[in-house]
Amino acid sequence: MQADQAQEYHKNSLKNVRAAINRYLKDNGKDIDIVKDKEFKNANSMLNAKLKFNLKSGISRLTQHYQLIALDKLGKINAYLQKSDPVALRFKIWYLLAIHFVTKGIEFHHQLTTTSLKFEYDKSGMEYITLNHETLQKNPLRWC
Repeated sequence: MQADQAQEYHKNSLKNVRAAINRYLKDNGKDIDIVKDKEFKNANSMLNAKLKFNLKSGISRLTQHYQLIALDKLGKINAYLQKSDPVALRFKIWYLLAIHFVTKGIEFHHQLTTTSLKFEYDKSGMEYITLNHETLQKNPLRWC
């Protein structure tokens, strides 16, 4: 890491501090929202400008993503998910939802209900599953 990058907080850290302050205020009965209220528009604009400046000047650090799961480890996961016990079944359902519906972590799983999944058939008679409703995510995926 470059010395100038070491002096700056990561963009996610800055946003998380703001969110933590906002949550603290709400938890203590304050009826203000420092992220969305118009009174804080200038402060939020300044934060956005700072993040853009850091990005343009090259001092913004890239987000570190998890590495891809190696094929041998995917094989171990698959072998475990073939077990026929309730815990493995629960993990298998979570895994399939996360993989096939391209979710980020578990941030939308609380929105699922027993009617969320719709079973349908394609032209050849093969059954497939779709989501019955839109899910809200804090940070929607953006495809380039």
